[in-house]
Amino acid sequence: MTGPWDFVQDIRTYPELTFPRDESIVPNVKQIGGHNLNDVLLGLCSRKSENTLVEVLSPSDLNLFHRVICVHKKYMPDNTVCDLCYFVAKGQGRLDVEKRSAQIKQGDIFLIKSGMAAELEDEDQLVLYEFGVN
Repeated sequence: MTGPWDFVQDIRTYPELTFPRDESIVPNVKQIGGHNLNDVLLGLCSRKSENTLVEVLSPSDLNLFHRVICVHKKYMPDNTVCDLCYFVAKGQGRLDVEKRSAQIKQGDIFLIKSGMAAELEDEDQLVLYEFGVN
């Protein structure tokens, strides 16, 4: 008869992680070239445009990127390199991926896998929060 104690030898421990000291943490993302998500969303949601607007929120030297997209008619994501995650911040629309469609609305979250052909269509002031890792 065996029990959970028989697998103790398989457990591996790692050294404690060292986190940055307080003086190396930047209290405001604007100090390193970033943008406040709430400020950008409020600004984009309140204005109307004849073009799709893309606002990059993260500094260019970070592997993690995030941006706000205010869709006008259609938007084709550039997911050739990485998976893209989305949050619908406002409005509603349609998501077409690999010849399949789904309605999306405020509060929805979805993922578009790298290399999949995708298109987003605005039906009512669609504003998306997009993020991924390069």
